[in-house]
Amino acid sequence: MMLDRPSALDALFLYLEDSRVGLHIAATAVFEGPVPDDEQIRARWTQLTTTDPRYRQVLRRTVLDLRRPRWVERGGFDIDYHLRRTALPAPGGTAQLERTVGQLVSQRLDPDRPLWESCTIEGLQGGRWAVLVKVHHSLVDGLGGMALLARLLDAGHPAPPPPPSAALLRRVLAAAAAPPRVAAALAGSAGGLLRYATSLWPTDPTSLTGPLGRARRYRTLTVDCADVRTVRAALGGTVNDVVLTMVANAFRTLLTERGERPGTHAVRCLVPVATRTAAQADEGANRVSVVLVHLPVDCGDPATVHAVIRARMTAAKTSGEAAAGERGFAAADLVPAPVFAAAVGALRRIPQRVVTTVTTNVPGPRAPQTLLGRPMVALFPFVPIADRIRVSVAVSSYVDHLHFGITCDRATVPDADVFVAGLAAGLAGLVTAAAG
Repeated sequence: MMLDRPSALDALFLYLEDSRVGLHIAATAVFEGPVPDDEQIRARWTQLTTTDPRYRQVLRRTVLDLRRPRWVERGGFDIDYHLRRTALPAPGGTAQLERTVGQLVSQRLDPDRPLWESCTIEGLQGGRWAVLVKVHHSLVDGLGGMALLARLLDAGHPAPPPPPSAALLRRVLAAAAAPPRVAAALAGSAGGLLRYATSLWPTDPTSLTGPLGRARRYRTLTVDCADVRTVRAALGGTVNDVVLTMVANAFRTLLTERGERPGTHAVRCLVPVATRTAAQADEGANRVSVVLVHLPVDCGDPATVHAVIRARMTAAKTSGEAAAGERGFAAADLVPAPVFAAAVGALRRIPQRVVTTVTTNVPGPRAPQTLLGRPMVALFPFVPIADRIRVSVAVSSYVDHLHFGITCDRATVPDADVFVAGLAAGLAGLVTAAAG
């Protein structure tokens, strides 16, 4: 079933975009072997866009936003416009790849064309090359973007066309239910809604938030999953708990290096979480909501930070906060389109002081993958920054490694390397604590 209108949540990403902020997600996959030529890349994308019409459509807003935007076919679809190629300057190392990716993700997608691009990047050290896939957030979420990449790789080729977004379909169907049903669902999450309300106090003012420029700075980090397993075996918790502990240490390091006090309420992190129940185990859709959690950047002991984060994340997920967020998304679909668009416009004019950063963990392939017979060796995700958030973190697993993609505002975060060093030191501290 191909839906011609996005949900309120997906339309939100379109409404929030402006000349300084592009709300697309991306992933950079690194490969070994000879670089494919243009015809090989074009053939793979041609099949994907032929089987899934969404990648040939544009999202049109209506006059005065009287109705939600609508997906429509764009006449004269030119796939070559969406396929780019570039080469790294010598020596083609990590720094050159990060700089090039930062430049590519700084460019907004053309709203008059289908909202995706693919760029083949040549000239990586060791005879490697990469593909950067960039897709607007109104078209896919992180999991949907990973599914798109999977279909591009050899293991998913050819593949039957999936729904444009199973999660989107679920939200639209929920919105079609009678308002009393949605009201009852929201009432059932009263505790979670209360927790949300009490978590929306402004954070302490720091240099971590503020106005954004147009350009982005991008950094990467790769860690061994064996270290994460060691920490979990000794200290308990989830992969997300380990990641958030690393992020907390990175922000503590960044604030300290800037001469700022890492206070108790300095960093509040928005974290996407799964809300699937046992009864939904066989569903193809991913149920995802968000929680807000204060990172204890005031503490320098890794084991203590991990324990605090573990407790806070457990409380957030068991209190109904995540479920309240998901039902809130469904309820937003009941709001008339012009009211919703006007509300978003009004909120954009109010400086956001609630969320300091976003950390998202999107599981990637567990088995080795190839593209046109070339082995994939790394997968670095990208999540956008917006609404005064100057640093965000995305994590993707691939085989036995976690790959971090850190997005920063280029003008106000010249010290991104300090943040990356803090991430690595955070994991090293956890490994040491686990061994003790």
